[in-house]
Amino acid sequence: MVQYDRTIPPGGKGKITLKIQTKNLRGRIHKTARVFSNDLNNPKLNIAIAGNIWAPILVGTNRVFLRGMVHEDITNTVIVKGQKQEHLQLEIISMSLPEKVEVALHRKKEEGSYVVSFKNLLKDEGFYAGEVRLLTNYVDEPEIKIQILGAIQPLVVARPKVLTFGSMPEKDLTQMRQSGSFVATRQVMVYLAKGNNLKIKKVELEKSFFTVSTKELQPGKRYQLLLKPILEKLTKGQNNDLLRIHTNQEHNEMLEIPVHFHILE
Repeated sequence: MVQYDRTIPPGGKGKITLKIQTKNLRGRIHKTARVFSNDLNNPKLNIAIAGNIWAPILVGTNRVFLRGMVHEDITNTVIVKGQKQEHLQLEIISMSLPEKVEVALHRKKEEGSYVVSFKNLLKDEGFYAGEVRLLTNYVDEPEIKIQILGAIQPLVVARPKVLTFGSMPEKDLTQMRQSGSFVATRQVMVYLAKGNNLKIKKVELEKSFFTVSTKELQPGKRYQLLLKPILEKLTKGQNNDLLRIHTNQEHNEMLEIPVHFHILE
C-alpha cells in the first residue's frame, strides 16, 4: 500500500509512505516501489523498504508440493522453528489427506525446531490438495496450517484417456459404406514423461472395430497412434472397443484406452 503527495511545489518537499501488510510474512523482507515524476533529470526513482518481521514461529513454507512419477519415492520437508525462549512443542491436530500423504514430526531438541516430513502415498496418477494443522504450545500462535499440493503422473502418458468418434446417423454410415468415402481419424499421443527410451512393442484392439497405425514422432520419447473405424463392423447403438498399448516401461507395460463410436437410428 502506498500513500504519497501528488504535487510538490518548486523547492518544496513531498512525502511517500510505503505500508506492508505483514500478515503471513516472516523473517527478512525487502520490498521496492518505483516512483515516476515529471522531473526531466530524474523521471524514475526506486525506493525500498527492508526489515525483519519477528514471529513467534518461523515456518519454512506454508505450502508443500509433492510432484513426481507413479512408483517414485516422493517426499518433502518443512522446518518449523520457535523464536521464543520457551521450547516449541508441536502436535498434529488433523490431516485432510490421510490416505494420500503421510505426515511426521521430527524434533531437533538442540535447535528448538521441528522437521515436518511429507510422503506421498498415492499409488496411481492424480492430483490432490489438502492441509495439515499443527497445535503449538505458544499462546500467541497456537496453530499452524501447512497446505499440501500433490501432482503424481505416470511415467508413460497417453492422451486422451478416452477416445470418441462421436455420433453418426445409421443412414450416413450406410452411404459411406456404399461410396467408400473417407472417415475421419482420431489420434492418441503417447509420450515418456522422464527419460528417452520409450518403445511401443505392440498395439491391439479388443474387438477390432477400428484400425490403428503407429508413428514415432520423437525417438524414445513420443508416439502418435491414428485410429480409423472399420465401417463394415459398426452396428446400431454404442460401438465400444478397447485400445491396448504395450510398452517396454516397467510399471507401464500396458496402457488401456476405451474407444467409442455411437451409431444413431
